[in-house]
Amino acid sequence: MMLFIPGEKLNPEHIMAWRACRIVLYGIHKIQYSFKQAWSQDPVFRIPAVCDIMTQDMFVCVNKFLHFEDLSNANLTDISWKYRQAVQLLKRTSQAHYQMPQDCSIDEGVRVTPRRR
Repeated sequence: MMLFIPGEKLNPEHIMAWRACRIVLYGIHKIQYSFKQAWSQDPVFRIPAVCDIMTQDMFVCVNKFLHFEDLSNANLTDISWKYRQAVQLLKRTSQAHYQMPQDCSIDEGVRVTPRRR
């Protein structure tokens, strides 16, 4: 578990743990209540996987201070300006390291047809 130490700088392990918590909270559990209840002692709301990854204080700290873009350079005409650079970095990195397998098939379900739009 990642422990919160006041004054400690964020490192890659904190970011990976934070991302894992976000995947569990919003991707797997799709919580509709306050994320803070995932650390609750109430078994109805408590999510042990999140509690095992990092403390609530550390999660809140990373949420508060993690920024992908300088807020003084806000481009208000672009709705995704806050995370565009991070997404582009992930795209470049994955394209550089992913090797398409020789046998790759595309399912017909992903094609756009006149009946499905």
